[in-house]
Amino acid sequence: MPLVRIDLIEGKTEGYREQVGEIVHQAMIDCLNVPKDDRFQVISEHEKGSLVFDPNYLGIRRSDDCIFLQLTLNSGRAMAQYANPAR
Repeated sequence: MPLVRIDLIEGKTEGYREQVGEIVHQAMIDCLNVPKDDRFQVISEHEKGSLVFDPNYLGIRRSDDCIFLQLTLNSGRAMAQYANPAR
């Protein structure tokens, strides 16, 4: 059971949060072979000053739409399960 934490700056709509959660879950299905019904997510919004990030780290421009994503995976999965065969 992977646990996903999604943190973003407050003010997003419910639809936006649902879409982000769906995109993350679909990526886990595609890349980590997570079962479709194995979805456990915590989506949290924070005041602007509570998510601290460099807006230009490594030359990549980040806006206030920056999302922090944390995946916690159980032990017991073989390394081959993390590989995307399409890559």
